Amino acid sequence: MEDGLGSWIEAGFNAPVRYDDGHSATAPRSLDEVILGAMMTTRPAPDGSFPVADFALLNGNLAAAYPQIAAEAKARLEQVPA
Repeated sequence: MEDGLGSWIEAGFNAPVRYDDGHSATAPRSLDEVILGAMMTTRPAPDGSFPVADFALLNGNLAAAYPQIAAEAKARLEQVPA
């Protein structure tokens, strides 16, 4: 993290664009889908810890700004077997 982010995943997001190289096409997504993906990527472990300290801040800020999407992320995570 100190040298900057090397990919969208390191920032907590899948790339919200379509690549035309034929190898890694990603359809454009809605803002809600991008935020939900970021919340799922930056989610805490079952013990409440975050794999990257900055994920706690990112996840918390997104949850505060988008409570309905945070509720959807929580509901999805509750459906995942432990």
